[in-house]
Order: sequence, then structure tokens, then C-alpha cells
Amino acid sequence: MAQDRPTALVTGSASGIGRAAALRLDALVNNAGMTSQTPPDDLDGVDLAEWDRVFAVNVRGLFQVTRACAPRLMERRATWTPMQRNVTVEDVAESIFSLITSNPFVTGETIVIDGGYAATS
Repeated sequence: MAQDRPTALVTGSASGIGRAAALRLDALVNNAGMTSQTPPDDLDGVDLAEWDRVFAVNVRGLFQVTRACAPRLMERRATWTPMQRNVTVEDVAESIFSLITSNPFVTGETIVIDGGYAATS
């Protein structure tokens, strides 16, 4: 049986760009296969060896600090971007969708999706 619509496989579709791309492609494709490997949100109560415990604390600590600081850094960056905002996962998904539907022969390229930020720095 011939398919009227193509099939897509989107990896990392549990959240972020992968999820946005999968949702954007949903109307286009016949069969959207989605995969993700999401780490546990919380390591509390997990019986870890001492080295693993130290590693978990250090990695988790760095992650928490980065998550706390990132919004301020991103607000500052938005003011330096010609479009006066930061890219969203929907912006990236729309670019992916556009490449798939309108430019199927484009491969192996790096597409800068930053609202003109790179052009000003």
C-alpha cells in the first residue's frame, strides 16, 4: 500500500527541541516515531557507591547553579539580538520543518538560528 505522507524518526522527543520538532512534523508525516532517554529527575534515596555519590553531588550542583544563572544570562543576550529575544524550541522546530518540506536536498549544513545575534558579534 502506498503512503501519501512520509515517515519520520525524531530522537530526544521527550522535551525541548526534539519534542517541538516532533509536534511540528506530526501533521506532515504518516508515522512519527519518537524516542527519548530521560535521566531520573532526582537522585535522592538512590544507593550509590561513595565515588558515585561525590560525582552525583558535583554534577548536580553544577547543573543547579547553571540552571539558576542561565535565565539572567539569556535575558542579557536577548538585548544584544536584533530581534530582541532569544530563540525558542518552536523557532528551531519551524526551521527543521522548513528544511524538510521545502529544501529536501540540503544536507550536512549548520543552520544558525539565533535571531541575528551571530551577525552582530
